[in-house]
Formats: sequence, C-alpha cells, structure tokens
Amino acid sequence: MTQGVVQRVKMDMYRSLLARPLDYHWERQAGALAQGLAKGVGALQALVSHTLYTVAPTALELAFGIGLLGWQYPWPVAATVLGAAIAFLALTRPLTTVLAAQRARINALDAHAHQISFEMLMNVECCCAVTVYPAASFQPSRRW
Repeated sequence: MTQGVVQRVKMDMYRSLLARPLDYHWERQAGALAQGLAKGVGALQALVSHTLYTVAPTALELAFGIGLLGWQYPWPVAATVLGAAIAFLALTRPLTTVLAAQRARINALDAHAHQISFEMLMNVECCCAVTVYPAASFQPSRRW
C-alpha cells in the first residue's frame, strides 16, 4: 500500500513538472522541491518501518523479560536488569546525539549536491520534452 502511494505521488509530481513552462524550471528550484518530497516520503517510510519492526518489538521484549524476572525471581533481580537497561540508554544517548548531528550535516551537504544535479537534469529533460522529445506525454504512463 505504501509503495502505491509513493508511486502516485512521484507520477503526479512528474506530470506537474512536465506541464510547467520552461521559464518555471529556469527561475525556480523545482529540483529542490522534488528532492524534498522524495526525501520526505522516504523518511516517513523509514520512520514507520523502524518503529514497527525495531523499536516496538524491543520495548515489548524488554518489558516481558523484566516482568518475567520480577515474577520468577526476587524483585532486586528485575530492578538490576531495568537499571542496566536505563544506564545503557543514558550512556549511549550522548554518542547517538553526536552521530545524529554529524549525519544531519552530511545529509544537508548531500541534499544540496542532489539539488544541483537534479536541477541540471530537470533543465535538460524539460528542454528535450518541450522542444524535441515527442514522447513526453508517454513518459508518465511508463512504469519503471
């Protein structure tokens, strides 16, 4: 279902960009918009997938494990495991924050590079579609 929505958004965006006049592509940054939409859809898919397949099962497993330890053994055993899990999260949080900041900087540089290359590609593609490419209306119907 998610892939169908992504495919429809991409096709609508492609049709919309091809329907614009050439001046639009030269004056505005349609590539930045297209890249932003593509990255936003991808980020949403990654967030849902990560939560559904990683975070929720791990939290559920940890809760069941601590609950089982608290039921089978004296409560200090379960408290020790819970304390160890909390200490692990507290110690790895600063490292994760630093790595996330570095990754955000890398992503920003990557997005800027992709924006420039996408702008160049869209300008060439739209010039061809407007002037010499007779199958421009066929492109949105193609499935790749």
